[in-house]
Amino acid sequence: MSEQMAIYILEDQIIQAKALEALLTNILHSRNIYNETIHLFSRSDELLQVAHQDAQLNIFFLDIQMNNHIQAGFEVAKEIRKTDSESLIVFISTHTELVLTSYKYMVSALQFIQKNVDFLDFQKEVETCVDAYIQQKENIKTKSEYIIINLKASSIKMDINDIYFFQTEYDHRVSMVGKNFKREFYGTLSKIEQLHPDLIRVHQSIIINKKYASKLNYKTHLLTMRDGTEVPVSRRYYTQVKALFLT
Repeated sequence: MSEQMAIYILEDQIIQAKALEALLTNILHSRNIYNETIHLFSRSDELLQVAHQDAQLNIFFLDIQMNNHIQAGFEVAKEIRKTDSESLIVFISTHTELVLTSYKYMVSALQFIQKNVDFLDFQKEVETCVDAYIQQKENIKTKSEYIIINLKASSIKMDINDIYFFQTEYDHRVSMVGKNFKREFYGTLSKIEQLHPDLIRVHQSIIINKKYASKLNYKTHLLTMRDGTEVPVSRRYYTQVKALFLT
């Protein structure tokens, strides 16, 4: 695998952080992966500052309790998910009673690993997470379905299959609408249009994912998306939109 492997560890106990780093390095090397970058952080804010600027698929190993804040790791995961819906999140803790609490944060965590278990069991759990990460990296490389939207201070990474359309609002604000979400950011449609061949312009202020175009009304020039949303098609782009339904 030639693509960079980026692993983030949030742990305020330096000995435990270094031990996990060594374990991860050994696991990756045993799988002939030598291009890993492992980032160690003892503070949540420092991890988030770096992570929000890293647009690739990463894996995060988050200690839940940080500096006597028993659910700090959950809060960090929630912040990560605001700009990154795909990276893998693994919680590590001695507080096994918090397993159910992790689901309440709805961050789609990959695993909850107990610290106070036999080392071989701990290693096996970490190996399972690393293998899942490797597989997802391979899937991305094969499908090439992810787009990266570069903003001024950060980047947004999204699966193209989760996006229905983009629409410009006032003041250069862009709304990204998709499966059960709507996200706003400052940007331009001209740059977004170039990110993937499935993104096509239907109006000066609207770009759609053509996979989700369901029906075109030839009289009203309204395009219905699969989720039922109707978007206008301007005269300038009408011919190319109509062609979607003639092939």
